[in-house]
Amino acid sequence: MFAKMESDLFRDAEFPMKCQACGNTTQIKVSDLERNPEVVCAKCGLTTKIEADDLKKMREMINQAAEKFKDALRRRSK
Repeated sequence: MFAKMESDLFRDAEFPMKCQACGNTTQIKVSDLERNPEVVCAKCGLTTKIEADDLKKMREMINQAAEKFKDALRRRSK
């Protein structure tokens, strides 16, 4: 059950991406970044390439949050 939940959390997790040129913020799904690591600003059109290390950090943040959530569920079920 938890593996499926983590999979869904990771696929659906969104992160704010702030444009370096105009400051516009766009929410982007991690799964979208995995398919295409480039984000195009809807306001000014600047393309930003997301590096593999940054995507790895996003995954780690999601996994940490999932672990905390699982721990909280375990404590509540006792």
